[in-house]
Amino acid sequence: MTKPGSKFLHTAMLGIGIAATIDYADAESDLRLHPVEHYRIQYEQTGMMTGTIERGCRNWCAEQVEITNTTVSMMGVTQKTRTRAVTVGDKIYNINLENGKATVTTNPMYATIVQQIKNSGNDPKQVAKAWLKAMGFSSTGNARAIAGETCTDYTGMGGMATSCMTDDGLMLRTEAMGMVQTATDVDRSSGGNSADYQIPTNAQAVQIPGIN
Repeated sequence: MTKPGSKFLHTAMLGIGIAATIDYADAESDLRLHPVEHYRIQYEQTGMMTGTIERGCRNWCAEQVEITNTTVSMMGVTQKTRTRAVTVGDKIYNINLENGKATVTTNPMYATIVQQIKNSGNDPKQVAKAWLKAMGFSSTGNARAIAGETCTDYTGMGGMATSCMTDDGLMLRTEAMGMVQTATDVDRSSGGNSADYQIPTNAQAVQIPGIN
């Protein structure tokens, strides 16, 4: 997949960005946004939306990436989506892989999640529970075996959504609004391809109402 060079950081700048991210985590008193240091999960999307999604995390999820290649068909209209979203701290960079355009927004849930984790004493064993609480999900007690892992169903959004999470916070299945996302491969050895975490230099800021 070819990306215009002018839209992405050079390798040296990427290294600086990663160092800055690590320094940022240190500034947050070694805050861990996730109990797993790094992972990469591939998903199959079914229902009204079909295709694949890949999510990666590294540095305890101080850096995250989501690569989407999906198609939505509704009422005779088909829409394809090919995007890459990179999250660093409270910033989310969205890159359209079709035209290279990029935007950057502030994650509206970041402050809440950070506060929940701090309230837990930054104990890695409590981070997953704090994250779920921040997102408003509660356990149903139902267990599943998916992609070689064991997870427990949690419901949220007033019962309209179900997510199956491992004990250490990996999401293996989500069902909501007629769409199902199921993990097909889980890799805990790394966060995936480093190039996927590159941040675009030309991202246009997008303001979400009520978010600074």
